[in-house]
Amino acid sequence: MPSANLQIVYLLITLFTTLGAFIGGSKVAYTVGGTIIPVHNMEYLSIALFSSALAVTFASLKALPISTTQSVIGAIIGVGIARGS
Repeated sequence: MPSANLQIVYLLITLFTTLGAFIGGSKVAYTVGGTIIPVHNMEYLSIALFSSALAVTFASLKALPISTTQSVIGAIIGVGIARGS
């Protein structure tokens, strides 16, 4: 059973993650969903998803912790940089 201090930390992480999603979630979704790479271009989306899947698979095989959300966002940003966005 986690200590009381650790439970407070978990509660605060949950609270602020939820607040962040409600306050800035739509702005992030708009930026990622249309500003960095065009969402109608399946080539760009396929490259980003393949890169993300590769990173998650590699990290999982090496027993490294990895966030799938952050790997997808990182892959989208990488494709955006590569195409000059």
